[in-house]
Amino acid sequence: MTNKKYSTQDKAPFNDGMFRDEAAAYLSMSPSSLEIDVVKAHLNIPYYKFGKRSIYRKCDLDAWMATRRVQPNPNGIQIPVTVGDANNNSDEAAIVNTALVA
Repeated sequence: MTNKKYSTQDKAPFNDGMFRDEAAAYLSMSPSSLEIDVVKAHLNIPYYKFGKRSIYRKCDLDAWMATRRVQPNPNGIQIPVTVGDANNNSDEAAIVNTALVA
């Protein structure tokens, strides 16, 4: 679904720019979920604001999706996995590793 109000040229600085409805379809979400995220930042999906227009880049959406990965463990508990977990000694990684041991 394309936004009739704006042309592809309006996404000018980005070759991979998408309007809200296109980004929502790419993420398998509703456009209203992205609209709410712009206001509340509950999902923290990255976007660019140009006046009233929100432009989403495919590379940013791909990176955001990678942060949402969940790794199931043998006990059936799903634990969020941060990027670089295996070699990361941060507190967040330590919490994840502790949860796996428990």
